[in-house]
Amino acid sequence: MKTKLITTWSRAVDLFLDFIVGTFWVTLFLALIATGIPLILLAGLGVLLLLGTAALTRVSGSAERHRAMALHNVAIEAPHRRRTTRTDWLRPFAQGLTDMTDPVTWRTLAHHLITMLVGSGMLLILAGGIGLLEWLTLSANAGTVSWAMPVAAGLAALLLLVLYVVYIGRLDEAASVALLGPSRSAALAGQVNQLAQARKGAVSAADTERRRFERDLHDGVQPRLVSTAMTLGMAKHRFDEDPQGARQLLDEAHEEIKESITELRHLARGMHPAVLTDRGLDAALSAVASRSPVPVRLEVNLAGRLDGETEAVLYFVVAEALTNVAKHSGATSAQVQVNRRDGAVCGRITDNGRGSAYVTPGGGLSGIGDRVRSAGGTFTLTSPEGGPTEIEVLVPCES
Repeated sequence: MKTKLITTWSRAVDLFLDFIVGTFWVTLFLALIATGIPLILLAGLGVLLLLGTAALTRVSGSAERHRAMALHNVAIEAPHRRRTTRTDWLRPFAQGLTDMTDPVTWRTLAHHLITMLVGSGMLLILAGGIGLLEWLTLSANAGTVSWAMPVAAGLAALLLLVLYVVYIGRLDEAASVALLGPSRSAALAGQVNQLAQARKGAVSAADTERRRFERDLHDGVQPRLVSTAMTLGMAKHRFDEDPQGARQLLDEAHEEIKESITELRHLARGMHPAVLTDRGLDAALSAVASRSPVPVRLEVNLAGRLDGETEAVLYFVVAEALTNVAKHSGATSAQVQVNRRDGAVCGRITDNGRGSAYVTPGGGLSGIGDRVRSAGGTFTLTSPEGGPTEIEVLVPCES
């Protein structure tokens, strides 16, 4: 109830400002256009004025978008404005012509007109209600009408005003989102591009993970198994002549096989540890932090479990990031924070190392970025020379 009341008051304030600000913008743009058109034949001054008028919609549109976001408590993405391809001294004029033909310019002007109209409507209801109430009050004082008339008129005017604020306020909010944000086609194009980036990230992440697994097998388990095979071969040849030596070689082969099994388990755990499935992200990250040669301060602030994909992505990000910290950063400490943020989960890994980290194709940081993008998230790296290095990822997650 309290939230609805606050929303109603916000819409009332917005509609009142709509009249003031909308009237200002409409008056300004009409004056500029009305002045510019007659001056077109006067040494082209009118053309310059009209080009400047189109450019001014960038300022007015941005100001109105931020006002709408503040009062309606909605997120409105900035629309994509067309840009000229010219780079010579005619660029400002070419950009002005581009702005005049840009649909965003005309949508912004339409928004200014709508805000002026809906704001004027609220003031008309308010002024009309006050005028009617004043007239009925004077009539009641003169005895020509009953006192019930001004009371009923006041209540009716108040009800009409509240209904106008509620329903026209919703219309004004919808118009702000539709006219000041990206067009539907642009939004769809953005979604398609995001899905394409996610698909590309998934393919790259899978390829990176495959190459990492092959490298770990080639550098670790494979040589150990080859050595085990050679040991078994020597034991086989010594079995008749030197049973004791053969027994010793078999013991060595047995130890090598157990170590190979342990290493394979570590590799499988690195892909998707059992503790992540059984006990969740907090426990899995605690295990990763405890194995890190660099001291890690871990903070996981999550209420309940996340979906499996989100947990797997965050686990991979933290594990790979801490591996890079241990190998390349020269850091003496690191910090990992995982928190919810506006329909997503934010993971931040910071170290006090030398900094100057950058993304290289096929590298660990590149793999982190690919893995995050495959889940529709974002990856940000900040690593100035001298440190600190900070990795921040945002992974969408259902509440």
